[in-house]
Formats: sequence, C-alpha cells, structure tokens
Amino acid sequence: YFRNKVLFLEEKDKFYHRLFLDILILIYQELLNRISLHEAKYFDDILDNVKIQQIEKFGVVWNPMIQAEQEKRMLLVKYYDEYGNINMPKYTEYGGVHIWEWLQGKKKKYIKNELSKEEIKFFEKHGIVWDVFDERWQRGFDAAKKYYEKYGNLSISVKYVTDNNYKLGEWISAQRGKYKNNKLTEQQIHKLNFIGMCWNSYDKKWFESFEYVKKYYKEYGNINIPCGFVYKGKKLGMWLSTQRQAYRGNPNYHITEERIALLNNLGMCWKIL
Repeated sequence: YFRNKVLFLEEKDKFYHRLFLDILILIYQELLNRISLHEAKYFDDILDNVKIQQIEKFGVVWNPMIQAEQEKRMLLVKYYDEYGNINMPKYTEYGGVHIWEWLQGKKKKYIKNELSKEEIKFFEKHGIVWDVFDERWQRGFDAAKKYYEKYGNLSISVKYVTDNNYKLGEWISAQRGKYKNNKLTEQQIHKLNFIGMCWNSYDKKWFESFEYVKKYYKEYGNINIPCGFVYKGKKLGMWLSTQRQAYRGNPNYHITEERIALLNNLGMCWKIL
C-alpha cells in the first residue's frame, strides 16, 4: 500500500511539473507573439510613445545589433576623450570590448565602400586613420606634436627617443628624406609645417628667429616693433620686416601659408611699421 502511495505521489508530481512547464511555454510563446506584434508596429512607426516607454521598462531592445553598435561607439568616444586619439595598439581591449578588432572591421568596410556617410563622419570626427600606413605616420606625428607643444620646436637629434621609447628623431629624419623625394602628401607637409618642422638649414634659421618672436610676445603681449629694434642680441625688427616684404610679394623673400598662420597667431601686423 505504501509503495503504491509513493508511486502515485511521484506520478502526481511529474504531472504537475509537466503541466507547469507547458504553461510556462505557452506564456513565453504568447509574450514572443506580443513582442513581435509591438516590434512590427514600432518599425512601422505606428506605436505610440507611451507604449514604447512602457515596453522598454521591461528591458525590450528593439534592435539588438543597433544597440550593440551604439555601445561600442560610446566606448570609442570614451577612449578618444581619455587618450586624445583612436590610433590604438593592436588587439586593444577597452571596457571589456575588443574595440581594436571592431575598428578594423570598420576600416575594411570603408575600403569596400560599405560605410554610410554618417558612419564615416563619426569616425573621422574622432581622428580615425583608414590606412595602416597612414596610421603609423599619424603615430609619429602625434609624438612630434606632443614634443613641439612641450618644447616649442622639433630641433632634436636623430637618436632622440621619447619617454615611451618611440624613436622620434629617426621618424623626423625620415620625413625630411620623404619630403626631399616628394613622398609626403600635401596634408602631411601642412601638418608638419604647422608644428615647426625644419626641412633644411634655411627653415631651421627661420624657426630659430621665430622662437625669439614668441619670447618677445610672451613678455610684452604683442610683436609690433620697429624695423631697427634689437631683442636679446637678435635683429628682430629687421627679421619681421623681411616677413612683411615676403607677405607683400617681394621676390627676394619667401613665406609659406603655415608661417603666415604662425605669425598671425601672435598678432602679426602686416603693414609697414
């Protein structure tokens, strides 16, 4: 009798367990049907905002792929804010995401012309370098820019190495060689000129004089000085006068757009004083 009773109870438990699972499956299927119905209305733009907010409270994601993309973009922006660029080392993992591999996928799509204008605009806004060779160049330029911002020039030995062991002296020397052989783009030349790149001995002399101008500006707040003015042994007034003559088209002198911009940043007056 007791044995039969135990068997009966066991069968009863199994029955209710199966029944419970069947009910759960039915509820789950009903929920899926309702979510599918709401998703269809959502994408047809006929689901009102109140309903959308109510459904989203339950953690419903309308398009998981779009949400994942947005989360990676947010991480990329965070990385950019932290490091100032997105030229990250290979296999970089950030915020628990393989962000470098994700970026490589975007670069491949860019080459195949599979990125939208909005995507291209977003990545270029945060300084993406599409080509791997450009990426290496940009890494060198970032090091050169950092040095320039700290010391005000790029007058360094070819053996100079940065604190993080980057061979900046060799990189700058290589850029001079490429410039001489016309292997730099106009954009690269422009960027290097803007941070005081000296391509030859004449350029070096120009930037040495410009250093005096910067010192004078820092001391007095302007560079409005007469032609005969001498500053710390340097005929600074005469040098500025030659820059004005070059600006006005005197064939005996030459001045580039980058140098004009550098002098303008210090409040250069191009009229003869």
